[in-house]
Amino acid sequence: MLDVLLMAALASVAAGVAAALVAWWAVEPRLEDAIALEESHAEVPADHVHEDAPVSRSVQRTAGLAAGTLAVALGGGLLAAVAGMAAARLGFAGSPLRGAAVAALAGGYAAGLLPALAYPANPPGVGSPETSAARTWMFLAVVGIGLAAAVLAAGAWRCVERRGRLPAVIGAGAVLAGGVGAAVLVAEPVELPAGFPADLLWEFRRGSLLVQGALWLTLAAGLAAAEAALGREPAA
Repeated sequence: MLDVLLMAALASVAAGVAAALVAWWAVEPRLEDAIALEESHAEVPADHVHEDAPVSRSVQRTAGLAAGTLAVALGGGLLAAVAGMAAARLGFAGSPLRGAAVAALAGGYAAGLLPALAYPANPPGVGSPETSAARTWMFLAVVGIGLAAAVLAAGAWRCVERRGRLPAVIGAGAVLAGGVGAAVLVAEPVELPAGFPADLLWEFRRGSLLVQGALWLTLAAGLAAAEAALGREPAA
C-alpha cells in the first residue's frame, strides 16, 4: 500500500510539473490578454482608488501556478491510487498501479476532456459574476456525469471482455460517447460579451485542454511505468 502511494506521489509530481509548464506556455499569455481586455472595457469612476490584489500577478503566474497544478496533481494521484487499490482488491485490475493508471485516464476523461467538450473553460471577462455559483454547479454536474460514464464503461468492458477485445472496446467507447452526449445536453452555454475576440477565446480553451491532457496523461503514464518497473523486479 505504501509503495503504491509513493509511486502515485512521484507520478503526481511529474504530472504537476508537466501541467505547470504547459499552462505557463499555452494559458498564461492568453490570460494576460484577457485581463488586459477586461480592464480596458471596465468603467472606472474618477474618484476610484486602486487597491492592490492580495496576490500579485507575478506570484500568481509563477509560484501560484506551480503550487496549484501540483496540488491538483497530488489530489488526482491520491484518488487514482485509492481507486486502483480498490479495483485490484475487487478483481477489476491485475495490480493496484495498473488500476491506478486506468483510474487516472478515467479522471482525465471526467475532469478534463468532458468539461472541455461540454462546458469549456472561459477567460476573465466571459460570464457574469451573478451566475458564477450556477456555473460552478454546472461544471461539477458535468464532472459527475463523466465519472458515472467512466464507471459504467469499466463495467461494460468487464461484461463484454469475454467475447473479445474489439467488442469490449466498442461497448466501453459507446458508454463514454453517451457520457459526452449527456453532458452536452445538460450544460448550458455561457453567453459571450459583444466584441470578445474569438481567437483569444479559442486559444485560451485550447490551452486549458492541453494543460488537462498534460496532467492526466503524464499521471497515467507515470503510474503505468511504475507498474512495469515493479513488475520486472525479482520476487524477494
